[in-house]
Amino acid sequence: MTLLLREYQTSAIDKVREAIRTGHKRIILYAPTGSGKTEMSMAIIKSAQEKSKNVNFICNRINLVKQASKRFYRSHINHGIMQGENTRQAWEKVLICSIQTLDKRGYPENPNLMVIDEAHGATSASYRKIIKEHPDAIIIGLTATPFTRGLGLIFETMVVATTIRELIDLGFLVDCDIYAPDSPDLTGVKIVRGDYDEKQLGFAVDKPHLVGNIVKHWKTYASGMPTVVFATNIAHSQHIAAEFVANGINAEHIDCYTPDEERVDIMGRLNDGTTKVVCNVDILTEGWDEPKIQCVVNARPTRSMTKWIQRVGRGLRPYPGKTIATILDHSGTSHLLGYPTDDLPLELNNGKKSKASEKDDQPQEEKLPRKCPACNYMIPPGFGACPKCGATVAKKNKVKHEDGELKKLERQELSHADKQELWSSALGVRDARNEKRVAKGKTLLTEAWAANLYKSITHSWPSGLENKSCVPLESVVKRATANDIKFLHRRK
Repeated sequence: MTLLLREYQTSAIDKVREAIRTGHKRIILYAPTGSGKTEMSMAIIKSAQEKSKNVNFICNRINLVKQASKRFYRSHINHGIMQGENTRQAWEKVLICSIQTLDKRGYPENPNLMVIDEAHGATSASYRKIIKEHPDAIIIGLTATPFTRGLGLIFETMVVATTIRELIDLGFLVDCDIYAPDSPDLTGVKIVRGDYDEKQLGFAVDKPHLVGNIVKHWKTYASGMPTVVFATNIAHSQHIAAEFVANGINAEHIDCYTPDEERVDIMGRLNDGTTKVVCNVDILTEGWDEPKIQCVVNARPTRSMTKWIQRVGRGLRPYPGKTIATILDHSGTSHLLGYPTDDLPLELNNGKKSKASEKDDQPQEEKLPRKCPACNYMIPPGFGACPKCGATVAKKNKVKHEDGELKKLERQELSHADKQELWSSALGVRDARNEKRVAKGKTLLTEAWAANLYKSITHSWPSGLENKSCVPLESVVKRATANDIKFLHRRK
């Protein structure tokens, strides 16, 4: 299978090569979940293979070794494997390796290129050791969370392939809605190495009423959606799955002790719709791609932006009929860390606290989403009313008290004709821009881009409307320009 790369992927590969030409040997390649990091790395590896270079592709989990091997074979990259009892063809120029096996058995001689998958974990002792012992090798780290504390002490520079918002605007990812119906009481739970103590956390969240609320609110906000649940520990995950089953919803649990064959069967049942909900702890956080997942339930509180982004990312891949992912936050994480689809400061961390690394300090409240008291929707910063139900939400410490009569805020309703005109205008803006993009050889804007433009005006998605474009209204053109300016400010 020939690798077909997107424009931003080709550009990122060129930037990596330029970094190597200018003397950098340790490079982080940042790209969000669902952007095709493996495809970009395979293109780089293919080029190295053609030059007879020794290449190691290093993974931190057995299932990631297996997944990488399948994708390498599909792309006609001959390779061997170094992973416990599965080791084979170790003479090949390209080797897919388990970091645990390398740590125990030693490292292949003279690798010219080392690609580290899920490189936010490269701060561990085993990775630092292999990097130190191969000072002449080019090392490329792949990650969707480059702000992990201390990563800048290992890698010299970073190449940004694209951002979450860019991928959403281009239709390569979907956006998400977050609901936070309830949060556990974490009073007294200790913070250990920047995150909650796992044992104490398990006692705090694995309570019958909290487990029952997960199923109750799933029925309200995500009934019937293919769902993945992230629990705090194995017992918590099993209890959540059992509660779903007790309510007549097909749910299953997997953990690190689940045999490979059984895990494959469970994932198959999730894919074909027999199973609606799969519960786990962190088995499915990395390296698992199931575009059908439309709902992510986060029942495991965390102060780690890395873990928050990885979990939510399981639901952001596009799939026919899926225009938005639903996130049910039963952990309080969205109150602490905000929307995981907002662009974050992309910088390598030198070991000190930063905005985007694991957070021990509460960020400023005005930059965080607020929960709607009427529908539990997490309202993004900047909204004076809930974009879902129209309820007003008072801003803390900024309320001016005056005598007067309280009046209900009436939400302005658009007629079907008004909605159709706005949707057709959004499609018209997209078509006009695509004419210019064709002339410049740029990637075309998708229908999802127009849908996001429509949503920025109406706060809803264009369901039940005809996909026909028209000469756009001036107000829609201005909104598109305003969105562009806002996007550029976010990038800065």
